[in-house]
Amino acid sequence: MSEQVKDYVPGTHPDLPPPALSVGVVGWLRANLFSNWTNTLLTLLVAYGLVTFIPPILDWLIFNAVVDAGSRTECWAVSTEGACWAIIKHRILQFTFGFYPEEHRWRPVVAFGLLFIALY
Repeated sequence: MSEQVKDYVPGTHPDLPPPALSVGVVGWLRANLFSNWTNTLLTLLVAYGLVTFIPPILDWLIFNAVVDAGSRTECWAVSTEGACWAIIKHRILQFTFGFYPEEHRWRPVVAFGLLFIALY
């Protein structure tokens, strides 16, 4: 050996960085998602489920959705494979207030405003 081995006094060893596979993102993944065979299996099953189910849901919710239509039949005329968000746009007050009388809608607005002030 051409290198000279240094003898350290106990307690005076230099601080070494932790192993690369035990810190950072890789360390977190190994400790939390791949720590044993059951966690690995569950992680892979959930990943498969997400890859399988998320794209069709996004297609229906966003990519094939109809945003601008006057009625439900107009939505169906444009696309039968996506969500009809035009109904939401036309019925937002009914979804927000239900069948509360229009002249009294200021009351829930004030109540929610006071609620948010109280939560602050």
